[in-house]
This record gives sequence, C-alpha cells and structure tokens, in this order.
Amino acid sequence: MKKRSGAFYAIIGLSVACLVFTGCSHSSTSTTTFSTSVTDENGETTTKTTTTTVEDGNKTTEESTVVTDADGVTLSEDGFVANNDNVDIRKIWYDTFNYGAEGVSENGDTILMAYDDTDLGYAAMMVIDQDDYLTLYGYGEVEDEGDQYVIYDVDGDMTVPFVISESNDDYMVFEFQDGDKAQMYYLDQETIIEKMVSIVESMGEEE
Repeated sequence: MKKRSGAFYAIIGLSVACLVFTGCSHSSTSTTTFSTSVTDENGETTTKTTTTTVEDGNKTTEESTVVTDADGVTLSEDGFVANNDNVDIRKIWYDTFNYGAEGVSENGDTILMAYDDTDLGYAAMMVIDQDDYLTLYGYGEVEDEGDQYVIYDVDGDMTVPFVISESNDDYMVFEFQDGDKAQMYYLDQETIIEKMVSIVESMGEEE
C-alpha cells in the first residue's frame, strides 16, 4: 500500500449536524458536529469531523480524521492500511510484504517479522514467549533512525525499536533494547505471511 500522494481536488460532501439543545432548570447542553470529506486523484477520501459541545457555558471541541482508500479500507495517517475487521488481511499482507524472517532469541522468545523489501519501508513483527503467548505485535512503517530501526504501529499506540547488528545470505541478527538478541533466518513470502496471519486471525477469534 503506497503512501498518499497528490493534492486534494474533489469535495465529496459537507455536512453540519443539527444543533441539539437539552437541559433542565440547572443546566443546558448544546452539541454541534461539522464534517467535511475530500477525495484525491488516487480515490482516497479524507473525512474530518469537529464536534463542539457547550455545557453550562463551558465549551469543548473534539476533532477526528478518517482516511479511506478507493475500496473503503481505513488507512493510517501515513497511508498504511490500518488494522480493521472488514479488511481481507491476508490479501493486504501479500500485497505489502515480500520477505520474512524467523528466529528464537537468547531469552527463548520466538520472533517473526514480515517486511516489504530490503530497505525496510514497512514491517510487521511478533514476539511469542516460551508459554506461547503473543507478547508483542507491531505493524506499520519502519523508520531508519541511524542507530536503530523503529516500527511505528499503525494504531499509534506503540513503537518497536531494534538493531540489525549482522546480516548475510542466510540470516540477520536482531538486537533489542532489553539486551535480548535473535538470529533471524530468512523465510519466503508465503511461509511468513501464513504463519503471522494465522496468529492475527486467532487473536480475532479470541475476542
């Protein structure tokens, strides 16, 4: 999934919700919701919503932005496909990730990573402990910050920093901030995606 590009050009809709007043002898509340939708030349639609609430003279404002692609799939701010229940995750992963690696760390954790190319633009990483619990799952854009790589999760609630201290034709060595280290052996696209997507799907079944 490529990042968003190009200038916005088509205003799809502009809606203002009705002003609603509720109250009693001691308080009054009014809420106004204002939304705009704009679509770019790639078919991606950005919807911005501002909700203003006035209660007893105190005003609060909340803003939210939702971006969807031409198929209605929700995107994150950087244009990467966000985790979403209505997305065919297996298709998305096959379109995004071409390579993979798996290894067991010195602490005994199993580490899986799928990534788009050798430049590490996007990646998904999972850590499974010795009790078979998924202890980490990061999925999103990768930034090369000089001394380390960082996966910025699409949900915006976590980052996964790691260092590639060694790499050759058979494996890479990952080092983590807690001092743990793993020798990561390369896997083909189908193997890594099927392994990791199966875990994601099982997470959804448990909810």
